[in-house]
Amino acid sequence: MDPDAPELLMTSDNTFGTAREDALRRDFTINGLFYNIADFSVIDYVGGLEDLEAGLVRTIGEPDIRFREDPVRMMRAVEFASRLGFAITPDAYEAILDHRREIVKSAPPRVTEELLTESQRLAQELQERSEQLQGQQEELRKTNSELAERSALLGEQNRAIEVKNVEIEQARRTLEERA
Repeated sequence: MDPDAPELLMTSDNTFGTAREDALRRDFTINGLFYNIADFSVIDYVGGLEDLEAGLVRTIGEPDIRFREDPVRMMRAVEFASRLGFAITPDAYEAILDHRREIVKSAPPRVTEELLTESQRLAQELQERSEQLQGQQEELRKTNSELAERSALLGEQNRAIEVKNVEIEQARRTLEERA
């Protein structure tokens, strides 16, 4: 990293503009997609659909510059890749390695917000999975109960068959003795 390079850290808020301008300010192509409610289509100014299909997290613009503008983007890249099971593009990955120490330049509330948001998402996901498992456990209990009832019924039927077999055997012997 060039120590004489200009400081790129963004310290002012974004300004409003067109949808295209908004897309170009976004951090990653998969995060720069818009939904057009008029015709139910996806508007893609940055190649996000292609990256979504390919399973890639790609920065909009040059990764070195984008991560220096907002170091929290590095955390977001890892979060997206982890959550979605996507790969980070090699140039973005290298830029993360090169600029990882710049995360300390980020405002602490932004870092905290990013960590809390991810923690809350993970907590929600764990809650949903726990509820799913509880539902599955209840289904297993019901299935086990049904199987136990069927097993008991089969046991009764087997005992009844054994009694009939004994009766049949006795009747056969009686017939043989009379013959």
